Amino acid sequence: MTIPNCLTILRLLLVPAFLGVFFAFPQEGIWAAGILLLSGATDVLDGWIARKFHQTSQLGKILDPFADKLTQLSVCVCLAIRHKEFIIILCLLILKEFIMLIAGFHLIRKGVKLPSSKWFGKVSTVVFYLVMTYIVYEVDISNFWLALLAWTAVVFAAAAFLQYIPEYLKLRAQVKKDTP
Repeated sequence: MTIPNCLTILRLLLVPAFLGVFFAFPQEGIWAAGILLLSGATDVLDGWIARKFHQTSQLGKILDPFADKLTQLSVCVCLAIRHKEFIIILCLLILKEFIMLIAGFHLIRKGVKLPSSKWFGKVSTVVFYLVMTYIVYEVDISNFWLALLAWTAVVFAAAAFLQYIPEYLKLRAQVKKDTP
């Protein structure tokens, strides 16, 4: 059990804490935003420690993105409940993650050892955390700012998704080349 994996497990435990605080104190966005900010900070910290001190692990390569996706999904569901306009953002997130999950399983089934996330995926995650933390904090956010911020996060997620497509195709081509 490495320090990065412990931080990732902490991030997983912060999901139910976020949900509880979000719904228990709906007019006090600061507490839920604080939990989300802590979650984002542990995400950055676990990745930095893993790379800096050579503590990357196969478990971490599975747990870290799982914690990211669980956090993102939980936040988007909460915001879709609070702001009905957010439902489309939730649907887009689910669609993107479903496609990436299918592609990842396809590669794993072919025996590909999945690489660590790329810089553009990390940027997208940081933007998500910053944008969603602000939206959670600002309980009475106007529809204009909600839409602007949410769509900013979507644009970064879509850009990262599009940049992962050539990565997936390279890995898939390598499998075909190595298969007799």
